[in-house]
Amino acid sequence: MQLLVIIMLAIGLSVDSFSVSLAAGGCSCSCKKILRRLLFATSLAIFQASFFAIGAWVGSEVISLIHKVDHWVAFVLLAYIGGRMIYDGIKDNGSKNVYDPFKWSNIIVLSVGTSIDAVAVGLAFACSNTDLFLTTFVVLLTTFIFSLAGLIIGSFLCKKVKFPFEIIGGIVLIAIGVKVLYEHLLIS
Repeated sequence: MQLLVIIMLAIGLSVDSFSVSLAAGGCSCSCKKILRRLLFATSLAIFQASFFAIGAWVGSEVISLIHKVDHWVAFVLLAYIGGRMIYDGIKDNGSKNVYDPFKWSNIIVLSVGTSIDAVAVGLAFACSNTDLFLTTFVVLLTTFIFSLAGLIIGSFLCKKVKFPFEIIGGIVLIAIGVKVLYEHLLIS
C-alpha cells in the first residue's frame, strides 16, 4: 500500500513535467536531438526529485521563508518562457529561428519552474514515516518516464498536425504558472 501512495505522489508531481515536455516535443519535430531529449527529461527528473528531497530534508524553518515567494518564482519563470514561445510562434514566418526548448538555459528554467512545488510536497512528506530514498527515487524515475513520454508524444503530434506548437506550448506553460500561483494564493 505504501508503494502505491508513493507512485501516486510521483505521478502527481510529474504532471507539470509531462505538460512541459509535450510542448517541448511539439516545438521540435526533428528526431536529430535524441541526446538533447534525454538530457531534457533527465534534467526535469533530477530537479523534481532534488527539490522534493530538499523539501523533506530541510524542514519547516527554511521552507517557510521560501514558501512566501516560491509560487511567484515559478509563475515568473514559466510565464517568461511561455511568453517567449508564443512570441516566437507568432513571429515565425517560415524561418528557422524559432524557440528552442533544448537550449541549456531553457532546460534549466523549465526544470526549476516545474519543480518548485515539489519542495512543498517534500515538506509535507517529511511528516510521514515513508522512506525518503525510495520516494525520491520513484519521483525521479516517474518524472523521467513522463517527461520522455511527453517529448515523444509532442514530437509525434508535431509531425502529424501542422500547427504552431510554440504557441500551444507557451499557453500551456503560462497556464501552469497561473495554476501554481492560484493554488498558492488560494491556500495563503
